[in-house]
Amino acid sequence: MKSLVKTSSLVLTGAALMALDASAQLNDSPPPPDSVVQLTAETQGLNLVAPSDLPEDGTFWMVTTNGLMAPWPCPPRNPDMPIYGIADGQFLVDATGGKISTEDQEPVADALALLDLAHLAGGDLSITALGQRYVAAEFAERQTMFGQQLLARVPLAAHIRHSLLQEPSGEVPLKPFLDLLSETLSAEEAQSVLDVVIEWGRHGEVYAYNYNTDMIQLPESEQAD
Repeated sequence: MKSLVKTSSLVLTGAALMALDASAQLNDSPPPPDSVVQLTAETQGLNLVAPSDLPEDGTFWMVTTNGLMAPWPCPPRNPDMPIYGIADGQFLVDATGGKISTEDQEPVADALALLDLAHLAGGDLSITALGQRYVAAEFAERQTMFGQQLLARVPLAAHIRHSLLQEPSGEVPLKPFLDLLSETLSAEEAQSVLDVVIEWGRHGEVYAYNYNTDMIQLPESEQAD
């Protein structure tokens, strides 16, 4: 589940950038890559793995044209499918053929609107001034902007960050935030929301998460020696 959430977050980031690039219509910008998976890999610094270098087993997350992902225990037989290494035997497989159904982009559009990177009205997505700066920025600056917008516009993320700053140890357990969400959401919905907020916070470098201890932590750069 944690691998799926992490990989979903990577694909969401790539899809968001593609949507912003399309909305920006920057005349001096090169056309975006053909595949959302390709763009995701490039923005996240994932390396393309040659078929001859792939292990015989592992977890291969196959991204299909409808945006769905399915884990495979072995590499695909089609050698033309680009495969990117994530970490720890995890791989991202581009089975989209360069196409993702636009019907599956509503969550991406909602996320962009939530973070004020775009406006969504009547099914039309228009980029904001902040979104234009986001598109033009380098990856590190995008992370900073993402983190700032996350804290400003997502109360749960801001609450997590505030809680961390109040703790001398700079870390807090995950469970209290899950319990808080469970007061108004089903257990599955609460876990899904918290998974996304954790991954977004990690991407924006406003907090970190230790999967071994289920503790949320301040970023390593802010932790006390």
